[in-house]
Amino acid sequence: MITVNGTLNIATGTAIRINQINEDMLVSVGDEFPMFVYTKARTGTLNPIISAGFRGTFSLVDAPNPNPNSGGTISLRIDTISNAPPANLTWTGANVNPFTGFAEWDLNITPNFTESGSPATFFQKDNVLFDDSASTGTVNIRRP
Repeated sequence: MITVNGTLNIATGTAIRINQINEDMLVSVGDEFPMFVYTKARTGTLNPIISAGFRGTFSLVDAPNPNPNSGGTISLRIDTISNAPPANLTWTGANVNPFTGFAEWDLNITPNFTESGSPATFFQKDNVLFDDSASTGTVNIRRP
């Protein structure tokens, strides 16, 4: 959780990235997890880009203090969880990170895989095939 001693500004284009570190922790649709506590006002839009390493949809819930400019809490809510089986992906390495110079394997960020011939990102528990069709033989595995 992040505490902001003052006004919290969520600018347009803000990205929030979620990774489930403990696979033994059960999460359910409707669960909410506090992410931000702020002591003054909240400004900006509450419509950030939310992505996760597991399949599902998410939203943010703002619970402001009823007294104006007295802060509040923003929580992440799990709206849906996909029970789809793991995807069968093929590594392509087609997208090189301009900062590292490497094709990166990350969680649901970079489409360096294909699924049935279409670009795809990797989610936890997906299966990956390495064959001779990749544009590079170097894989940079990114830490979350």
